Amino acid sequence: MIYLITYDIESPKKRKIISEVLLSHGFKRIQKSVFLSKENIKFIEEVIGGINSLLQIKKDSIIYMPLCREDFDKSYFIGNNSFSRESLQLDEFLVF
Repeated sequence: MIYLITYDIESPKKRKIISEVLLSHGFKRIQKSVFLSKENIKFIEEVIGGINSLLQIKKDSIIYMPLCREDFDKSYFIGNNSFSRESLQLDEFLVF
């Protein structure tokens, strides 16, 4: 299972910390505040739980959702971003 993680954090300092935490735990950045992970849900909840204390619940949010490989393969990436399916190296990243 692939998980899509996205966040909307008001503080630039906290956004930077959260992105560094996600990257250091192997999450793949696909946009500035959007990441992918192939880890299991327990691992993702542990990582998200660890950064939960940084959130201002009334202003900030983190969303993580499951995405099966079939749906991921149907997705489109339009516009100017540095992400591409090739850059993600799905065969190495996603193991089914």
